[in-house]
Amino acid sequence: MDPTYPISEGLRRRALEASGVAQRHDEEEQLTDWRFGQLTSAGCDDHHAQLLARRHDIDLHRAVEILERGCPPVTAAAILL
Repeated sequence: MDPTYPISEGLRRRALEASGVAQRHDEEEQLTDWRFGQLTSAGCDDHHAQLLARRHDIDLHRAVEILERGCPPVTAAAILL
């Protein structure tokens, strides 16, 4: 153990792993926020945009295309979800 770093290696490793998890969570949150913005810009209301943005398995380009063609957000969500 490094005397300048008084915590155990196991605790240090867990702290590093936790920071990696937090970083991945932040990146996912940023992606969800960006997707939400794209969906609302395409005419989706906040409620349905939030539902669709959280689902990263849904093709965002398809969702935007459907909305831009005039599909109501509730119908688009029913099709995509």
